[in-house]
Amino acid sequence: MSPDTSFSLALTIDVDPDANRPVRGRADAAGPHGEATCDACLEGLKALAALLEQLRIPATLFWEARTLWQVKAQCPELLSELRENGALEHGCHGMRHEDFSGERTGVRLDRQQARRILREAGGRFASVFQEQPRAFRAPYCLLSDALLGALQDLHYTYDASLTRRADEAGALIPYCLLYTSPSPRDLSTSRMPSS
Repeated sequence: MSPDTSFSLALTIDVDPDANRPVRGRADAAGPHGEATCDACLEGLKALAALLEQLRIPATLFWEARTLWQVKAQCPELLSELRENGALEHGCHGMRHEDFSGERTGVRLDRQQARRILREAGGRFASVFQEQPRAFRAPYCLLSDALLGALQDLHYTYDASLTRRADEAGALIPYCLLYTSPSPRDLSTSRMPSS
């Protein structure tokens, strides 16, 4: 890359449990020995919070709600620090790292199931951040029409599971959850990719 070449960088972090793995036949993920733990996650978040504060780097943290709840219980001062850092945006990353598409687990969630999970995650998110989440990144970055429909139903602004070039300069932006069809329920004519 030449010195006069510009590029865009979006610093985004998925905050989820240690060694999170999809489990065949289950929609949610688990740790290697059963229930997910957050010990390494907490250590990493502490280091990340210090670095982001020191360098004043803007970033988006996508919180898996189960992990958010564990951080709240185990390290509330860290969560307060992250919440009060004005350079940070906070988004949702599911409730229990669900495979909404079913590609990793064999359990494909329909729109109603996705909406229920997102409502539960949004409730936990709102209790910490005093607002409903508007940004989302799918676990495993795997989208489905059912998930995209549920995100639209719940008024999410964007999904950052995939990015696209915004212009010839190469700026990357997340997909907006805006639809070009007269009926927002008709995902087949949306600008969003199907998976």
